[in-house]
Amino acid sequence: MATRRSPWHHRPDMLRAALLPLILVLSALQGSGAPVVVSTSPGDSGSFEVVLSTDKDQPDWEKLEFKEGSLPKIWIRQKSTGKILSEVDYPGDANSDPQPLKGKLRVHWSPSNTRVAIEASQKGTYLLVFDLKGSLEEPSGFQQISFPAIPMSSLVPKYKEPQTLGYHDFEAWQGDNLIVTHFGGVARTEPRGDAATYVFAYSVTHDLTCPEAPVIKRLEQIERDH
Repeated sequence: MATRRSPWHHRPDMLRAALLPLILVLSALQGSGAPVVVSTSPGDSGSFEVVLSTDKDQPDWEKLEFKEGSLPKIWIRQKSTGKILSEVDYPGDANSDPQPLKGKLRVHWSPSNTRVAIEASQKGTYLLVFDLKGSLEEPSGFQQISFPAIPMSSLVPKYKEPQTLGYHDFEAWQGDNLIVTHFGGVARTEPRGDAATYVFAYSVTHDLTCPEAPVIKRLEQIERDH
């Protein structure tokens, strides 16, 4: 009796193509840890949540190698569907100490839950701000807002370069369109190698009415021991 061969026998390329989606899913599952919810948007609906793709207190953390290009992710996710609306790499050095990353994140939702500010404290403080695209009922994504550059050369006498990573902290939402942040650190005021430094701290009010082109509405020096 003749042996009946599989239809894939003569077309190994078709077999590889058919199996590729399964291979990609299994690879993704191997390379990621258990998601960790950091914050859910307030209100009755709690429409969105900020999630870490994994964390140091998850059992598979030791199996993961987070090097350049392969960092833990911060997700903004629709709570009801699990749909990921935004994904960014965790800023800073995820392995600088053994503490879980979720304890280093602080999340601040705007009054309408259509914008969110995420602080990450890791060898300095990083501030990420996102704007909802679509609506609360039918969101299409959260887009990261890029703040305009601070004119350091006009704020710090003889400014050359930052000496430390510094900080950029959230202070307050003033409605949905205004966000107040604090930034500061230590700057070198002479070329590298010279000891001259300058400690600076400023409060900045950003107008996000046009999130694609935010503007600095107010900038003032503050006293802060950092």
